[in-house]
Amino acid sequence: MMYVNTLCDYYRHIGDVETFDELYPLVKSIMESAHSCIDADGILTVPEEDVFIDWCKGLKKVAAHFGVYLYTLDNLATTLEMMESTDFKIYRERLERGRKAALDVLYNEDKRAFINERDEGQYSVHASAWMVLGGVVTGEDARHVMLDVTHSEDSVKPFTPYMHHYTVEALFKAGLTDEALSYIRRIWGGMVRLGADTFFEAFVPGDPSFSPYDDNKVNSMCHAWSCTPSYFIRKYGL
Repeated sequence: MMYVNTLCDYYRHIGDVETFDELYPLVKSIMESAHSCIDADGILTVPEEDVFIDWCKGLKKVAAHFGVYLYTLDNLATTLEMMESTDFKIYRERLERGRKAALDVLYNEDKRAFINERDEGQYSVHASAWMVLGGVVTGEDARHVMLDVTHSEDSVKPFTPYMHHYTVEALFKAGLTDEALSYIRRIWGGMVRLGADTFFEAFVPGDPSFSPYDDNKVNSMCHAWSCTPSYFIRKYGL
């Protein structure tokens, strides 16, 4: 689904209609494949081994993966509406149904957190960030979700700049600019303080030698998510 987001972002920055139209059949195929995996409760359900969210061992992925799907629906519907394509209605309707299902099934109102049976009660930054990015909670509810999960000693935290990037984006979306900046300084600044002149594929504060491959010599030490700080500085005029 991140392929769909990449194409939407490309069009919205470049305005290249020809390339978008050429690749749109593939986009539709990807989205129909995901839609076919929606279960009776309205939740996207696929085997965990088929889903990448982060390198955390033991990470439960249902809420996070569904959040990626909702984020993609939102991005695609918005892009198609900009292009004056009536297809946007299909994805907008799926988005609204999905947001309602996420609130009904994945959100714990008493705890004001995305803690649920589908993820076996696990509390993670990953689920919370993607649910905020998917627009399941907004405003004060989104701010509470992001503040609590990023500060909790009990929540599962990201291991990769990839997931750190989307955590920062969720903080910005929730209106938590100071928190987002602090997060950038802690993660990307933490790598700089260790002497990095490029940014890593995986970075766990307190465990800089962590490797998802059991040997940090195999890690990429110049990863694409190096662009995160400069991207957000420019996007939000910081």
